[in-house]
Formats: sequence, C-alpha cells, structure tokens
Amino acid sequence: MDGCKSLSELFRRPTARCAALLVSCAAALGLVPWAAAQSAASGVPAQSTVAMGQRLAAIFAANDWRGDPNKPAQRAEYYRRKLDAGALSATDRLQVLLQMAVELLQAGDPAGAINATARMREIVAVKKLELPADFDRRFRKTDAIAYLRLGEQQNCMDRHGRLACIFPIRGSGVHTIKQGAEGAVQELTGLLERYPRDPDVWQSEWLLNVAYMQLGQYPAGVPKRWLVPEGRFRSEGVLG
Repeated sequence: MDGCKSLSELFRRPTARCAALLVSCAAALGLVPWAAAQSAASGVPAQSTVAMGQRLAAIFAANDWRGDPNKPAQRAEYYRRKLDAGALSATDRLQVLLQMAVELLQAGDPAGAINATARMREIVAVKKLELPADFDRRFRKTDAIAYLRLGEQQNCMDRHGRLACIFPIRGSGVHTIKQGAEGAVQELTGLLERYPRDPDVWQSEWLLNVAYMQLGQYPAGVPKRWLVPEGRFRSEGVLG
C-alpha cells in the first residue's frame, strides 16, 4: 500500500505520469522488483538506471559526430566554422549553407535554418545566379519544412491548447502566430509553380493544404489546382 501511495502522489505530477505508469505496470507484472517501483516513485533513481545513463552518455560521446545521426548540432557548427573561415566561392557557400540549414532543422532549430536559407537568397540575388534544378528544389523544400516546423514550435508547443496538434487543423488549433504558415505557403506555392512535374509534387500539395489549415484558410484559400478534397482528411473510424 505504501508503494501505491507513493505512486499515486507521483501521478499528480504530469511530467512523471508516463514513467511512473510504466514502472508500476512492470512491477505488477513481476518484470521489475516492487522496490524499484518505489524507488522511481520517490524520485531516487535505481543504481542500474544511473549506470545505464552513464553508459549511454559514454556511447554518445564516443561516436564521431560526422557519422552519428544524433549529432546534427555538431555538424551545423562545423559548417558554420567553414563559412566563418571564408575563402569559399559563391557556389561553395551555397552548398555549405544548405547543408547547415538541413542540420539545423534536424537539430530542432528551424529559425536558424530559415536564417541560413535567407543568406542563400542574398548570394543568389547579388551574384545573379541560376541554381541547378535539383539543388533549387532541395533548397525550396528545406525552406518550406523549416517554416512549417517554426509554426509548430511557435503555436502548438509555445501556445498549446485543447485543439493544438489535432488533424485536420481547425478552431483554436489555427495558428495565431502566422509567420511559419505564411512562409510555408510562399515556398510551397513557388515550388509547385516552378516544378509541376516534380516526382514528389503530391507531398508539396499536401503540405500546402496543411499550411492553409494552419492559417484558417482551408479549403477556400487553397488554389483549386492544388486543393486536397476535404474527404481526404476525414478519419475512417470514430474515436471515443
């Protein structure tokens, strides 16, 4: 009973509910000793948990950032240093900036990625460059995804509400900070107009409709040639 009391107290703390539930279920099934469940409920980690954390930290530290998919921030910093060092042609700077944007996006920094793509636009404008089609498509797609993620961070995470992150987006789930969705609409529209035969055109159309949802302008605001019918967003089953 004391163990149950400890766990019930822990359940009142939202950030710990999932962990406590897993531990209590495991104890009930005999997968872990009840003492371990009590230890988790008290907030004191078991020795084995501490050892596991130390081992994972050591493995992470030992992995080379150049090949470890879990270290995009370190790779972004590498590309930043290359840019700061100078001595790069305009073409090489564009390549490095795009790769840095990709890594920043993977690291959860869409604002940093958007800043990198903005620097790319400046170089293209100043040098009057015409980008190769494959590179241009990748650049535009990266920028669009960065704007979509920025919108999610600014609205669904920072201003989380009852209808946030529920699809299709409507009601209070519509974004109040529009920067991300507006940027995504601009980039995706440009991508669809410039590359109508892109093999992944359906992805761009779908994301464009999502961005209009974020703005509260779906379906009326979506250009008809790219409109995804409302029926596509209906659930096949009933929840609850």
